[in-house]
Amino acid sequence: MRREGLGHSVALISAYYGSSQCHAKFCYHAATVSRCVILGLGLDASEQDPFAVLKLTTEGFADIGKRIKALNKPTVIIQEGGYISPILGNNLAAVLKPFCQS
Repeated sequence: MRREGLGHSVALISAYYGSSQCHAKFCYHAATVSRCVILGLGLDASEQDPFAVLKLTTEGFADIGKRIKALNKPTVIIQEGGYISPILGNNLAAVLKPFCQS
């Protein structure tokens, strides 16, 4: 049985967020295919995370929030990870800020 949403989603790994190919794929799906955005917000991508694999800065988290808000589509943000670190709250606030502004 084919379901309505099958083939209409795109999964992006934040390690590749800056690549032009990844960004182009995201923009295409967001603009032409997606009716909504579901963001699995992995705060463990932070440069200050104890495992620090992806090294995303607070400014990078802010950019993600701005870009997704700019799509002007219904959005669900699910915080899926983040280890205790002093920057954790700042990174979350950076993503959410564009959604809290009118």
